[in-house]
Amino acid sequence: MLVLPSLGRIWRCGAYVWQYKGLQTKMVTKMPNTRKDQDISMLRSEIEMLMSERRTLLRVTGAAAVFVANLDSKSLPQETYASAEMLAEGLNALPEDTLRDALDVVKGRSAAAETKK
Repeated sequence: MLVLPSLGRIWRCGAYVWQYKGLQTKMVTKMPNTRKDQDISMLRSEIEMLMSERRTLLRVTGAAAVFVANLDSKSLPQETYASAEMLAEGLNALPEDTLRDALDVVKGRSAAAETKK
């Protein structure tokens, strides 16, 4: 058992670290000491990273969809037609719910920007 004035008493019991301060005892953290715990921790980190990447991709996709929807194709230089067509085809290939999520992200950000003005 370790006693620190600012944290109270801290001790480890199995894979858990406990803290006793005043009249309360609480679990502070679970120490990953088994292979299964390490695997779970690694998977959790991977999922968090993938969800962060998904949010970024949804933001970019939503902005691209709004850009294409508001674009006047007659004003585009002819050398950009192939890139614009590729972008439009990519957006059209997305599942409807993914595109809806992407547009919701963009709408949420534009609504937040409007309230700041």
